[in-house]
Amino acid sequence: MVPSSRERPVLLEPAGRGLLGVTLRFAQDIRNEADYFSEIPEMKLPSEMMKLAQHIIVATLYSRVGVALPERNQKKR
Repeated sequence: MVPSSRERPVLLEPAGRGLLGVTLRFAQDIRNEADYFSEIPEMKLPSEMMKLAQHIIVATLYSRVGVALPERNQKKR
């Protein structure tokens, strides 16, 4: 497969009514995670911001699988 200008191996697998493609990488193309994350500073975020971020992530995951978010106001059983 050629997604941009370089040919890359791709793994295709069935996913519902479509296909899911995962780009495969060669060992020499994989870099250490420290190369990516070492320059990101440590941050202490306000709890409201963390709750909002968690809500956005959960909502995105639920929307991708086509399931409605559970209502927060519902009583837990």
